Amino acid sequence: MGLMNEIGRSAGLKVSGVVSSNMVFQRAVPICIRGTAGRSGLMVFGEFLGERKTTVTDEEGNWRLTFSPHSAVLEPQTLKLETEAGDLLEFHEILVGDVYFITGQSNAEMTLNQCIAAYPEDQKDLTSDTVRLFTQTREYVINHPEVWKTPQDDVVNPAWRWNKTTEETAYAFSALGYYFGKELSKTITDVPIGLIMAAAGGAQISELMPEETAKQQGYTISAAVGIAGYYNTLIHPFLHTPIRAMLFYQGESESNPQNCGQYGKDLEEFVKALRTKWGSSFKFYNVQLSSHGKISYDYWPRIGELRAAQFEAINHIPDYYLAAALDCGFQEGDPDFAHPLYKKAPGQRLARLVLSAEYGLLDMEYAASPHPVSAQWKENCVQIGFRYVGDGLKIFGECAHLIGFQIEKNGERKDAAARITGKNMVEVFCDDEAEAVCYGMQQLAGPDIANLSNSENLPSPAFRLERKQAFTP
Repeated sequence: MGLMNEIGRSAGLKVSGVVSSNMVFQRAVPICIRGTAGRSGLMVFGEFLGERKTTVTDEEGNWRLTFSPHSAVLEPQTLKLETEAGDLLEFHEILVGDVYFITGQSNAEMTLNQCIAAYPEDQKDLTSDTVRLFTQTREYVINHPEVWKTPQDDVVNPAWRWNKTTEETAYAFSALGYYFGKELSKTITDVPIGLIMAAAGGAQISELMPEETAKQQGYTISAAVGIAGYYNTLIHPFLHTPIRAMLFYQGESESNPQNCGQYGKDLEEFVKALRTKWGSSFKFYNVQLSSHGKISYDYWPRIGELRAAQFEAINHIPDYYLAAALDCGFQEGDPDFAHPLYKKAPGQRLARLVLSAEYGLLDMEYAASPHPVSAQWKENCVQIGFRYVGDGLKIFGECAHLIGFQIEKNGERKDAAARITGKNMVEVFCDDEAEAVCYGMQQLAGPDIANLSNSENLPSPAFRLERKQAFTP
């Protein structure tokens, strides 16, 4: 067990590393504190928000205290823990609010420090007392292979802890997560926000899911830490920590001929497994893969198909939401092809989805990107109906006509002419041999390649609709 305390005298009393000063407990659910005390049969006392609880350590010296659920608490509180042997720990500046868990691979892990050059105006306003951050890093896990193989009961690095959002802690945190929390806190001013970062560059989905799920999906090996390695080290220690929802940005590692075909089912089983492990039906918010530099053809030749699988997951995963990011990809002059700097818009789009789905403060018609909901195949065209169009579909970017649509025939995709024909309708021209209509599946798919959006300037995600498909998202 980690020991994260500001004030205390403790010979044997230890607390799980998920608990520290400056943390946020999830509101409206019981608050569970776990730890050890060195020996069995020892009485442990806890006090939080005026409530006092008592327990006795089990045969192995473990203890658990459960406090009542609370509504949001903005005023900093103290958690006090004692034993009958005289041990004392106090944790300060604790809030009660909503906790969001951020996982995925490098574009979820990419820090604000790496991205801030794209947003110099943001450097003056980074701090927040009500947004709290818990940062975990791939680097520590990679350097400690002894923790890869089995699910870890506690935070693997004792130095990791909750922090207030300062310039230093913001720079070290996920840029995607930071901008999500920043945007959310502008509207949700009466509820503290806790953000937990559990992303790792290069992570395959088989490394993020539990071992039994990975084996069920046919995986036996992985590229870096073994199947379930990042689940064991970055995710499993938090299963006793209730969360409001999960944010996800991952898939580049599967954008290849070997893995792309089963990614949709992998994603479905990943979400199902984590919800089961947490004992919670939390909502799942995914960022669709953006565009990358031209060299990405060599590394991720199936990125278009991967995006389509991320969209298709809407049909198979309950309470699943997708944030489009085609327009937030690589630009000439960026430091590398794989990690677009532009995480602010995806973070803000996640916040819009959350403000609608979690809090009911935005109409989803205006909060989400336009999604296709119907496809009528005619003799020389396919007519696609959309929802989430706001006041209507439109073209964004500099191109005056609608682009980004392709017709698929005999396994090949070719660009197709298209036009907006109504508030929520697009017509794509094709012949009667067309097998599917696609949008945004090009390797590079920025606004100069794909430019359909709604009235809120939220771009359409990439998608693929088969002629034979009964499409009912």
